[in-house]
Order: sequence, then C-alpha cells, then structure tokens
Amino acid sequence: LWGQIDTILCLGMVGATLALMNRRPVALGMWLGFALSVKLQAVIIVPALFLYAVRTLRPRQLLAAIGVTLAVVGALAAPYIAAGTGARWLGTYTTSVGRYPNRTVSAANIWMVVNLAEAKATGKPFPAVNRDTGRVLRGVPVTERALSLCLFGVCMVAILALLWRRPVVTALPLAAAASVWAFYLLCTQMHERYGVPAAALLTLSVGGVLVSRSPGGKTRPAAMVAPLAVWGAVALSSAWNQFLVLSYDYHNVLRLPFPSYLGAWDLSMWGLPFVNIMLLAFLLWQLRPAPSPPSGA
Repeated sequence: LWGQIDTILCLGMVGATLALMNRRPVALGMWLGFALSVKLQAVIIVPALFLYAVRTLRPRQLLAAIGVTLAVVGALAAPYIAAGTGARWLGTYTTSVGRYPNRTVSAANIWMVVNLAEAKATGKPFPAVNRDTGRVLRGVPVTERALSLCLFGVCMVAILALLWRRPVVTALPLAAAASVWAFYLLCTQMHERYGVPAAALLTLSVGGVLVSRSPGGKTRPAAMVAPLAVWGAVALSSAWNQFLVLSYDYHNVLRLPFPSYLGAWDLSMWGLPFVNIMLLAFLLWQLRPAPSPPSGA
C-alpha cells in the first residue's frame, strides 16, 4: 500500500518539476499542491523549486504558483475539515516525525552502516541498537536524529548554492533529485522506498539534456552518458533495496533459507550505503557551474 502511495507522490513531484522546467506557474502550483496533499515528503524538493522559480519566473508568475499551490492544498483538505476531521488531517503532517524512532527503517543509508557496525562491535541484536534517540557523544546534548537533520541541512545548503549559481533547465531536476537522495541517505527514520522519487526525478535530467540543444541544434551523444549513468545507478540501488525488503519480509519470492537471505542482506547493506554516498557526490558534481568558454571562442 505505501509503495503505491509513494508512486502517486512521485507523480506529483515529477509533474511539479517538469512544469517549472517549462515555466508554467499554474501547472507547477497544481502539481505541487497535489504532491503536498498526498504526502508531506514532497516538501523536500520545495527549496530547490522555490529558488529556481525566484531565479527564472517573473514576480507575478511566482505569486501565481504559490497561490495555486495553497488553493489546491486547501481544496483537497476541505472535505476533511467539513467532516470535522480537520485535526486528524493536520496530524498526518505534524506527527509523522518520530513515529518510527529508528536510525533506519530498512533504508540503505549511512545509519544502516552505523547499526551494523554497532551490532557487530557489541554483539547486540540489530533491533536493540536501531534507535535514533541516543546521544552522539557522551555529555553532548545532541541526538543522532538531530545530527542527521544537521547533515541534511548542510547538504541542502550546498545543493541550493550550486543551483543558484547555475539556474539552467538541466540543473533543476538534478537539484530536486539530489535533495531527495540526501534526505534518504543522511536522515534517520528512512524507509527503503524513500529514495525512489530521486530516480523518477532523474528521468527529467535525461530529458533536460535532450531538449537543451547545443549551438548547432543537436544533442551530443556524450552529453547523455552522465545523466543516464546516474539515473540507472540510483534506480538500481533503490530497486535492490526494496527487493531485499519485499522479497523476504512480505512475499518470500526468493525461497531462500533465512541464513542465505541474511548473508545477501548483510553484504548489500554494508555496500549499498557507500555506493549511495558516491552517487550523491556525483549528483553534486554534476550541479557544478559549467566552465566559462575561452575568451577567444
């Protein structure tokens, strides 16, 4: 069920990003309002969308996008408010953080490595160490949850700074995807499916290169290599993470004895987070400002 909800969420996030790439403020507001109404997780791409909109839209277009977004959220919330369940509707937004106070909820991120390392070092079972409420250091009143949010915040500042310096159509889906991937990789309480919107958004990066023509009017084949590679890698990483969870915990399609499955799980969960870190670094590298052409060109 939640995987189906996240598919609908991806639709709204991709629609909003595509609308802004085409500078259509009304469509942007409609898609973004829809995405935020489906799941608050869509807010992760709002900073990148807002910054790009400020850089590329006229003030009236920006106000129109904001107004339509709020109108759509209000319209979709109206039936709940009219039925007297507005407080419960609002609670889905205000109480989501902390519902699963774990370092990770099967996501192959940096906190999965911390869990595996602590479980191996202490001999404690995985569930016993999988909490994000512990302090980072003794005597320092900073929890692992707070540290994860700080790491994500620093990464978001870097993403927005790079996007500000390079407000081109091909950079927007990269920045949105990098925001989602950083959220999935750096924050605690992440489910295995939370990286999927990054793969969906990266399809727009491939399309953006296709529509961003070179001076001769043609797309150079070499320009497609990096977008296709990072999209494929993010998609495969997300798919494998979900497959490991769904194949045994829910459907048992592998028909493997548990020790064999556990071996595949441990090997993947030690390796995937490091692959995902490299993918995030590559996304940031792709967002770098393009070098200026030689003065004589």
